[in-house]
Amino acid sequence: ALPAAAAYLVTIRTYLLSHGIPATWEAMLAAYNWGMGRVRAAWQAHGPAWLASAPAETRAYVAALLPAFRGSPLLTPAAILLLYAAWRLSK
Repeated sequence: ALPAAAAYLVTIRTYLLSHGIPATWEAMLAAYNWGMGRVRAAWQAHGPAWLASAPAETRAYVAALLPAFRGSPLLTPAAILLLYAAWRLSK
């Protein structure tokens, strides 16, 4: 499950960046929970204040997970990319 989650986070990161949205943990976690297209639409409508327009469930999801992602050196975007690359190479 972890390699699949890492692969999806890589997909989310690529999607966000391709649409000019900063690939922050807030945006990536919200996209994981709420959907990439919805985060893109919220960003386009509200700019940097987009998260306030997300459903309460998504805001709570981001708030609950964000401290773990920000506080762990193993859960950096670079570490997620490395995990995904290692998983792909092992196949």
